Amino acid sequence: MLLLVTVILLLISVGLVAYVIGALKLAKFGFRVSTGTGLLVLLCPPYTFFFAMFKLEEAGKELPTALCMFGLVTALVLGGLFNEPLQLAATGQLAVAEAAANAKPPEYVPPAPVEKPAVEEAPKLEEQPVGEEAAPGEGEEAAPAAGEEAAPAEGAAQE
Repeated sequence: MLLLVTVILLLISVGLVAYVIGALKLAKFGFRVSTGTGLLVLLCPPYTFFFAMFKLEEAGKELPTALCMFGLVTALVLGGLFNEPLQLAATGQLAVAEAAANAKPPEYVPPAPVEKPAVEEAPKLEEQPVGEEAAPGEGEEAAPAAGEEAAPAEGAAQE
Protein backbone atom coordinates (compact mmCIF):
# COMPACT_ATOMS: atom_id res chain seq x y z
CA MET A 1 0.00 0.00 0.00
CA LEU A 2 2.87 2.36 0.77
CA LEU A 3 4.36 1.70 -2.66
CA LEU A 4 1.01 2.46 -4.30
CA VAL A 5 0.68 5.76 -2.45
CA THR A 6 4.25 6.70 -3.37
CA VAL A 7 3.68 5.99 -7.06
CA ILE A 8 0.37 7.89 -7.08
CA LEU A 9 1.94 10.92 -5.39
CA LEU A 10 4.81 10.82 -7.88
CA LEU A 11 2.40 10.75 -10.84
CA ILE A 12 0.30 13.57 -9.37
CA SER A 13 3.49 15.59 -8.87
CA VAL A 14 4.51 15.03 -12.51
CA GLY A 15 1.05 16.14 -13.58
CA LEU A 16 1.19 19.29 -11.47
CA VAL A 17 4.66 20.18 -12.78
CA ALA A 18 3.43 19.70 -16.37
CA TYR A 19 0.43 21.93 -15.57
CA VAL A 20 2.60 24.70 -14.11
CA ILE A 21 5.02 24.64 -17.07
CA GLY A 22 2.14 24.73 -19.56
CA ALA A 23 0.33 27.47 -17.66
CA LEU A 24 3.46 29.63 -17.49
CA LYS A 25 4.03 29.28 -21.23
CA LEU A 26 0.37 30.08 -21.90
CA ALA A 27 0.62 33.05 -19.53
CA LYS A 28 3.43 34.39 -21.71
CA PHE A 29 0.95 34.48 -24.59
CA GLY A 30 -1.70 35.97 -22.27
CA PHE A 31 0.57 38.81 -21.12
CA ARG A 32 1.23 39.67 -24.79
CA VAL A 33 -2.51 40.34 -25.14
CA SER A 34 -2.93 42.26 -21.84
CA THR A 35 -1.92 42.18 -18.19
CA GLY A 36 -5.39 41.15 -17.05
CA THR A 37 -5.47 38.23 -19.49
CA GLY A 38 -2.04 37.08 -18.35
CA LEU A 39 -3.09 37.15 -14.69
CA LEU A 40 -6.31 35.29 -15.44
CA VAL A 41 -4.36 32.61 -17.31
CA LEU A 42 -2.00 32.23 -14.34
CA LEU A 43 -4.57 32.24 -11.54
CA CYS A 44 -7.76 30.76 -13.01
CA PRO A 45 -7.47 27.28 -14.57
CA PRO A 46 -10.89 27.43 -16.30
CA TYR A 47 -9.86 30.66 -18.01
CA THR A 48 -6.55 29.06 -18.99
CA PHE A 49 -8.51 26.37 -20.82
CA PHE A 50 -10.83 28.96 -22.42
CA PHE A 51 -7.92 31.16 -23.49
CA ALA A 52 -5.90 28.27 -24.95
CA MET A 53 -8.82 26.81 -26.91
CA PHE A 54 -10.73 29.87 -28.10
CA LYS A 55 -8.75 33.11 -27.75
CA LEU A 56 -5.17 32.16 -28.58
CA GLU A 57 -4.53 32.04 -32.32
CA GLU A 58 -0.73 32.05 -32.45
CA ALA A 59 1.56 29.35 -33.74
CA GLY A 60 3.36 27.37 -31.05
CA LYS A 61 0.45 27.14 -28.64
CA GLU A 62 0.07 23.36 -29.04
CA LEU A 63 2.80 22.20 -26.67
CA PRO A 64 1.96 24.55 -23.77
CA THR A 65 -1.74 23.78 -24.17
CA ALA A 66 -1.10 20.03 -24.20
CA LEU A 67 1.18 20.24 -21.14
CA CYS A 68 -1.32 22.33 -19.23
CA MET A 69 -4.30 20.11 -20.00
CA PHE A 70 -2.35 16.86 -19.46
CA GLY A 71 -1.15 18.04 -16.06
CA LEU A 72 -4.55 19.26 -14.94
CA VAL A 73 -6.42 16.13 -16.03
CA THR A 74 -3.75 13.77 -14.61
CA ALA A 75 -3.72 15.45 -11.20
CA LEU A 76 -7.51 15.59 -10.93
CA VAL A 77 -8.17 12.04 -12.13
CA LEU A 78 -5.47 10.41 -9.99
CA GLY A 79 -6.43 12.49 -6.98
CA GLY A 80 -10.08 11.48 -7.37
CA LEU A 81 -9.48 7.80 -8.03
CA PHE A 82 -7.01 7.27 -5.20
CA ASN A 83 -8.58 9.61 -2.67
CA GLU A 84 -8.87 7.06 0.16
CA PRO A 85 -5.23 5.83 0.21
CA LEU A 86 -4.00 9.42 -0.09
CA GLN A 87 -6.16 10.49 2.86
CA LEU A 88 -4.91 7.57 4.95
CA ALA A 89 -1.30 8.50 4.14
CA ALA A 90 -1.92 12.17 4.94
CA THR A 91 -3.51 11.41 8.33
CA GLY A 92 -0.92 8.81 9.33
CA GLN A 93 -3.38 5.90 9.35
CA LEU A 94 -1.80 4.00 6.47
CA ALA A 95 -0.19 1.41 8.77
CA VAL A 96 -3.56 0.73 10.42
CA ALA A 97 -5.21 0.25 7.03
CA GLU A 98 -2.44 -2.11 5.90
CA ALA A 99 -2.78 -4.18 9.09
CA ALA A 100 -6.55 -4.41 8.60
CA ALA A 101 -6.12 -5.42 4.96
CA ASN A 102 -3.58 -8.12 5.80
CA ALA A 103 -5.44 -9.49 8.81
CA LYS A 104 -6.77 -13.00 8.52
CA PRO A 105 -10.55 -13.04 8.67
CA PRO A 106 -12.02 -14.98 11.59
CA GLU A 107 -12.96 -18.57 10.84
CA TYR A 108 -16.63 -19.35 10.54
CA VAL A 109 -17.90 -21.55 13.34
CA PRO A 110 -21.40 -22.84 12.72
CA PRO A 111 -23.74 -22.49 15.67
CA ALA A 112 -24.42 -25.60 17.72
CA PRO A 113 -27.78 -27.23 17.04
CA VAL A 114 -30.37 -26.37 19.65
CA GLU A 115 -32.59 -29.17 20.86
CA LYS A 116 -36.22 -28.25 21.13
CA PRO A 117 -37.79 -29.12 24.51
CA ALA A 118 -40.53 -31.70 24.45
CA VAL A 119 -43.96 -30.12 24.49
CA GLU A 120 -46.27 -31.59 27.10
CA GLU A 121 -49.85 -31.99 26.07
CA ALA A 122 -52.30 -29.95 28.10
CA PRO A 123 -55.11 -31.92 29.79
CA LYS A 124 -58.17 -31.96 27.59
CA LEU A 125 -61.23 -30.24 28.92
CA GLU A 126 -64.56 -31.95 28.57
CA GLU A 127 -66.71 -30.31 26.02
CA GLN A 128 -69.88 -28.76 27.37
CA PRO A 129 -72.91 -27.77 25.33
CA VAL A 130 -73.30 -24.06 24.80
CA GLY A 131 -75.68 -22.36 27.20
CA GLU A 132 -75.52 -24.99 29.98
CA GLU A 133 -73.64 -24.37 33.16
CA ALA A 134 -71.19 -26.91 34.44
CA ALA A 135 -72.36 -28.97 37.42
CA PRO A 136 -70.28 -28.53 40.54
CA GLY A 137 -67.67 -31.23 41.08
CA GLU A 138 -67.44 -33.47 44.11
CA GLY A 139 -67.08 -31.58 47.39
CA GLU A 140 -68.02 -28.28 45.77
CA GLU A 141 -71.24 -26.40 46.24
CA ALA A 142 -73.06 -24.56 43.53
CA ALA A 143 -72.69 -20.80 43.57
CA PRO A 144 -75.85 -18.93 44.54
CA ALA A 145 -77.84 -17.36 41.76
CA ALA A 146 -78.02 -13.63 41.42
CA GLY A 147 -80.03 -12.02 44.21
CA GLU A 148 -79.87 -15.08 46.55
CA GLU A 149 -77.80 -15.19 49.66
CA ALA A 150 -75.34 -17.99 50.17
CA ALA A 151 -76.37 -20.63 52.71
CA PRO A 152 -73.92 -21.17 55.56
CA ALA A 153 -71.72 -24.24 55.31
CA GLU A 154 -72.55 -27.33 57.37
CA GLY A 155 -71.18 -27.16 60.87
CA ALA A 156 -70.79 -23.41 60.75
CA ALA A 157 -72.19 -21.40 63.61
CA GLN A 158 -75.27 -19.45 62.82
CA GLU A 159 -75.94 -16.11 64.31
